[in-house]
Amino acid sequence: IRGSDVGKKATSSRKGGGDKKRTGGGAAAVGAASAAGYDATQTQVETFARCLSEVEALRESNLDRLRASLGVDMLPPVICDPNVRSLLDPRVRAVCDAFPLQAEEVVGRFGLGSDEF
Repeated sequence: IRGSDVGKKATSSRKGGGDKKRTGGGAAAVGAASAAGYDATQTQVETFARCLSEVEALRESNLDRLRASLGVDMLPPVICDPNVRSLLDPRVRAVCDAFPLQAEEVVGRFGLGSDEF
């Protein structure tokens, strides 16, 4: 998960969407999960989909707050392009810098690793 992904809609390149293996880890995995709803009985695909939805909601929320902060109705589709980073408003840079860490936190709450995104 990179800062340049903030302005992009979340998609998955994960293969094997029909995989119905159950997530494991028992009580330790459940204990490490957040109240966001990680459930050890969900399939890996269901867990991944819920996590992806939360990351997308986080991205949208960040962009909504940024639009309000900047007083604009629209932002370019890709706002965190590293090639123009030095030209960005400090508020935009802050959102771009914070998103990967925030997304990693969401991913971790679901018992997943960022390598799965």
